[in-house]
Amino acid sequence: MLQPLFALASLSVGAPAVHESFTSLDRELQAALAAPSSGLNVRALLRTRGAFSGDVDASAAAGEQDLGGFSLDVARIEFAAKQGAYGLHVSLEAGAVASDDTASGPGVVLLDGYGSFDLCEGAAVRIGQFCSRFLWSSCIDERDLVFLDRSFVGESMDGRDTGVEFFGDADRLNWWVGAQNGFDGLADEVALSARASWRVLGDTLCCQEGALGIPHDAWLVGVGWFDDQSMDDGTIVGVDTYFARGGWSASAELADYGDDMAPMVGASTTTGVLAPGMGGMGGAETPWSVTVGYLFEGTPWQVAARWQDLDDMDDTSIATFGVNYHVGTGPTRWTFQVDHASSDATALEVDTLALGLTVGV
Repeated sequence: MLQPLFALASLSVGAPAVHESFTSLDRELQAALAAPSSGLNVRALLRTRGAFSGDVDASAAAGEQDLGGFSLDVARIEFAAKQGAYGLHVSLEAGAVASDDTASGPGVVLLDGYGSFDLCEGAAVRIGQFCSRFLWSSCIDERDLVFLDRSFVGESMDGRDTGVEFFGDADRLNWWVGAQNGFDGLADEVALSARASWRVLGDTLCCQEGALGIPHDAWLVGVGWFDDQSMDDGTIVGVDTYFARGGWSASAELADYGDDMAPMVGASTTTGVLAPGMGGMGGAETPWSVTVGYLFEGTPWQVAARWQDLDDMDDTSIATFGVNYHVGTGPTRWTFQVDHASSDATALEVDTLALGLTVGV
């Protein structure tokens, strides 16, 4: 990737060096583009739910309007292709994720759009719009969640931004280092991120919740760091772990937010769950979560429970219980979910029932 810079620098020493550098780069590009193509891969995902809560005012109209309706969480189509060492990934989103995870929306928006290049064996780079790998839970695809929602911590860091990220693996280590535009956009301060995870058990990196489809025991531990340099205290440090064996699965995470990044807590008027908002004083300072699940062998049923302590100024906590009925071994499933939020703030004392359908191809 640095060869074009070397070639431009060589203008000061004469044309032959420029010619040789560009010729070498051109040969590499042509060789990569002439390599066998993987073809265009397309997949789609849709998730919709009905949510019901007597504690959430779902309308700005006068009077209290209890939540009791349906919403479209995800309506996504993804395209991916590989040509030699070069790859691309584009995803279009029209559900609630469109406005939650991007700076645009509602409507059909670009969720992910990046190109990638294999630097060498075990290392690559992507450039474009993507979710930076800071926490394990924040970049798990919606098709691989065990609940209808991410954890509070995962949701707070699953937004998309534009930048560059280097990533790779060595033995049991997986690593990511990136720089994106950050809160100030195209101004000169950037958001830096880094993550390292170690696969204690398992030969491949597991990027999912629950135990469905995992062919082997898995255990990983990870640590992540994020710093938006446009803020006085825009640093986040996180640790997490994931484990699966037999039908059992478990995960835990903790994030320590700087004062300018601590997400405020609010109840969603469409889903009824507590969700992270903009960072600021009084937000969730060191939230953590623990999730345990069990897939009943030989059946399509998987259950899971999650406890979250948000460590905000209102001492808010969330207990979630979910039952999944899986259709096959893919992402298609029915999910029944119960959320109970306890808080010193009356507006955050929320109980919600939801029934969701996820269909993925």
